Amino acid sequence: MFSIEYYNRAVIVSAYGIQRMNFLHIEKLRKLVVSAMKQSCEKLLINFSGVQNIDDRSVDILKLIYGIATNLGIRMMVVNAEGNCCNQIELSGMGCLIEKVIPGELTDLALSVN
Repeated sequence: MFSIEYYNRAVIVSAYGIQRMNFLHIEKLRKLVVSAMKQSCEKLLINFSGVQNIDDRSVDILKLIYGIATNLGIRMMVVNAEGNCCNQIELSGMGCLIEKVIPGELTDLALSVN
């Protein structure tokens, strides 16, 4: 469902096997992310590769996660959001968080300074 990887002061949380992000999935993601942010973390990448849809309630939780990250001084990005998932995030006003990254460069993005 989710994997978590730590790189220096960056965290990558990846969704796998999820085509539709619903409230149950996003709640699990939220708990993982909050736990990860308790570590010494400067950058948080949420990898939505393969996620085609996301419901409105899940977008609201994603906004909450973004607010927490911002308050803690953590830069958050949603990477590889696809299809309707990407559209819903953009419509919510969080389109600036979305980055398209090829799989081999995800770790490089996590380790980059900005």
